[in-house]
Amino acid sequence: MTPSAACAAHPDRPAVGTCARCGTFICVGCTVSGDLCGPCRSRLHVDGVAWTDEEKHRAVARRSLKWSLRAIRLLLGAAGSGALCVVAAVRGAVPPFFQQVGWTLLVVAVLAGIGAAVGAVRGYRASNAGRPGPAVAGVVSLGTAVTIGGIGLAPAILGVVLLISR
Repeated sequence: MTPSAACAAHPDRPAVGTCARCGTFICVGCTVSGDLCGPCRSRLHVDGVAWTDEEKHRAVARRSLKWSLRAIRLLLGAAGSGALCVVAAVRGAVPPFFQQVGWTLLVVAVLAGIGAAVGAVRGYRASNAGRPGPAVAGVVSLGTAVTIGGIGLAPAILGVVLLISR
């Protein structure tokens, strides 16, 4: 390969090889399944060629990250709504029934947070099991897993602190 070869999809990046199926130049980011470009790998998958173990792990990592982020959105919505209901009911702005609704939403937030943390850990472990492969780079890094886990576990930790301080 000549040193001036550039990736077909990313002309600003140097090519690290060619696709074994179609022969196009590919960069590190485009390399999938060792020596295939993304479109060729997709075509082979549609044709029924089985995924490698690394690809299966990367797919689990991507799904885990997606569901963890959805759980974080649920956590934020439920925690905000629940806190608003509890405060409004305590101050007498709404009927007392809303206090129970608020506490239920806060429990939902805690459960969603635990689910997000578990998903982040699962995604991180799957990302590591999916190595080697440039396609896994940044799927669920340790920093991402710690951040999602911290955000996810914050309501549970806050709830324990509030229960202890009663």
